[in-house]
Parts: sequence; C-alpha cells; structure tokens
Amino acid sequence: MKSYKSYLLAAIAATIIPLLASCLSNDDDNNDNNTYRTLTPAEKSQTLFNIAGDYQGKAYFINNEEKNDSLDIQYTITAQDSVLAISDFDMKMLEQYSKIASGEYSRIVANAGKTELRVVLHPYYNPSFANGYYTLTHTCDQPITVKYNDGEKDHTIILTLGQVLDSYYVRYYSVAEYYQKRMQGNIIIKGLDVNGYKFDVNALIGFSGKQL
Repeated sequence: MKSYKSYLLAAIAATIIPLLASCLSNDDDNNDNNTYRTLTPAEKSQTLFNIAGDYQGKAYFINNEEKNDSLDIQYTITAQDSVLAISDFDMKMLEQYSKIASGEYSRIVANAGKTELRVVLHPYYNPSFANGYYTLTHTCDQPITVKYNDGEKDHTIILTLGQVLDSYYVRYYSVAEYYQKRMQGNIIIKGLDVNGYKFDVNALIGFSGKQL
C-alpha cells in the first residue's frame, strides 16, 4: 500500500515544487524579504484579486485499504468575500475515513453525493510574496451539513473542518499556496456527525488546481 503522504506529494510536485524553487531563487539577494511582516490591507486585497477566478483540478484522498485515489473537482475563489468554494465536493472522498466508526456509517457517508464546501481564505506573508507566490490559510467556522434520503430513510451528515493535523510525525495545516495560476492546498476533516453519532476523523484531503 502506498503511503498517502508520498502519493499526494508525487501528484502535486510536478506542478508546484519547480514553481516554488524558481520563485524562491529570485529572492536570494533580498534579505529584507526574509523577515516576516503582516500584510497590509491593500496587499491582502491584491492577493485575493490575483487568485480570484475559476479552477479545475483534483482532490486527493484515501480510497480504500489497497490504494489511494483522486477525483476531479471544480472550485471558485471570489475576492469580495475571500471564499474558496468547491462546488462538487464528493462525499465519497470520506468513505474510507468513516470506517473508523463503522461500515454502515461509511456507506451512508459514501452515498451522500456531492455538496458545496466553502472556506474563507486569509493571505499570509512569505519571503516570495513580491514575486506572486502566495500563501493562504483558510478557516471554516460553520460546520457543513449534508442531507439526503436513500429511498428508505433520511440522513444528516455534518462535517467539521480543522486547522492542524499531526500524522506520521508530520504536521499539516489548513493552508493553500498559489503561483502562476496553479494552486495546491490541504483540507483537514476534523470530525463527522452521521445521524447524530459523532466521531473524530482527523483526515487530510489534498487538492490542486489550475486557474482558468
């Protein structure tokens, strides 16, 4: 079985790592850029303006006990409200993670279909900011609720997103990175509530996309 981390990195490295290396190389002679500072409101607005638009890409997740997998996604970033919205977040991405509760709850989650997942972006300074390499944290203060009927029973699923995930001695954050119309990021699923039964998931879903 491939490790999730190595699969995710392999999937996005071809587009992100070369861009990051190229971008960082431009700052080698500018030590002032290597000191953290708070972005001004104008810089935050400019960042959101530059990354706003429609994206097509992939979401990466654990599919089953034998392999990793991915699904096509579409998402939009709007500068006015700083929101990144994945319009076709397929609940099947959470099927394997839900097995921590039971096979029955996993089935309910997997059959919930697609929903919209929205997070609020927060531009954050990095040493290559001036070259258009942007780092953004993201938050989701309100749980995401999905309701559906399977023909016999009504189901309600509530997703709670998290900010930090420690896994295999690696700490992941709910962040996204953007450079030259390409973006990658992490979404941390903290917990699920399936028909009133709550359980921790602590799962990572990676995504990457290209600005159209």
